[in-house]
Amino acid sequence: MARRIDTLASSYILRTDGGGDLGFGHVNRCISLADAIQARGGMPEIVLGISDFDVLDKISKAGHDARQLDTPQRFDASATLRGATRAIFDFSHATTAGTASEVARMLKQVHDAGTRTLVIDSIGHNCLAARHGLAVDILAIPYIGAEHQNVLPGPDKEARGAEYFVVNQAFRPPSSGVKSKNDSSRRVLVTAGGSDPTGLTLLFLAALAQIDAPLALRIVIGPGFPDALKSEIENRARELAHNTTLIRAPENLADEILRADLALSASGLTKYELAHAGTPCILVSIDDHHHHANRPFAKLGTCLDAGLKNGLTPDGLAIQVKILLTNPKRQQAMSSAGRALVDGKGSQRLLELLDD
Repeated sequence: MARRIDTLASSYILRTDGGGDLGFGHVNRCISLADAIQARGGMPEIVLGISDFDVLDKISKAGHDARQLDTPQRFDASATLRGATRAIFDFSHATTAGTASEVARMLKQVHDAGTRTLVIDSIGHNCLAARHGLAVDILAIPYIGAEHQNVLPGPDKEARGAEYFVVNQAFRPPSSGVKSKNDSSRRVLVTAGGSDPTGLTLLFLAALAQIDAPLALRIVIGPGFPDALKSEIENRARELAHNTTLIRAPENLADEILRADLALSASGLTKYELAHAGTPCILVSIDDHHHHANRPFAKLGTCLDAGLKNGLTPDGLAIQVKILLTNPKRQQAMSSAGRALVDGKGSQRLLELLDD
């Protein structure tokens, strides 16, 4: 039986997880998609299987409705949908890979119920569609290297590559060229995600302490940082000779990324926003999965890939920072490569596919 959906009168659920070790990247993406849905006349609701207070607070401050599923209902189709005509599932995080069978069963129930579905999947060994044939209308793998990912038959359409990456609407259209600075200090952004489960921020600060050139540091303390980590970051920041500012739980990183001359970042989803803004960056991966996913990204010249955190010392990272700070030509190349890669129209492309 053919399925007919009224676009403007439709309601959407965006199902994902976040908080704790999962971080906030997938929640942020759903907030950005909810913004775009609302702008198109739709009614979005973000539905969470795993979350915490910080996640729910972030969604509320963004102006969207959120709902937390009880644990037994995490993969219950009817409890998730509640009559929604369209559903977006951001299951591109490692936790969902361990429940692939339950996810596949729920997606089939959602599809059979007549709801039009879009699944945002991972790349590499966490790719759900490589384990199960997913009964969905659209399978999106919005990452560099996605064209090489093997998936099983099931989706009606596929959307692969960085052209489908969702960029926060707070980003203004970037200008061309390396950013100009109005003072003698280079503006350096330090960000390690919403929760920094491995203490990557401390490694960044230890490396920056070895830089003699004056820097204006902007250090992001995410909403999910443990209190002990916050305290240690504050202590280390006071010891730095640089002009240092702590940014606590920002609603988004758009302004910080756009004003930075250089960023030290975890190699998660933030790297695509850095690319879109044309901000040169040094990326460090917290585990093998992130490192593997970062390789094709780095190969395009969009960043300096410093490798795995466990294999880095502050001395070694400081050397890489010094090399990049003194190489404006490479910064320009990174900036140009990033802007060419991520044009910021991913939300529009995904929603056009979903509403087709």
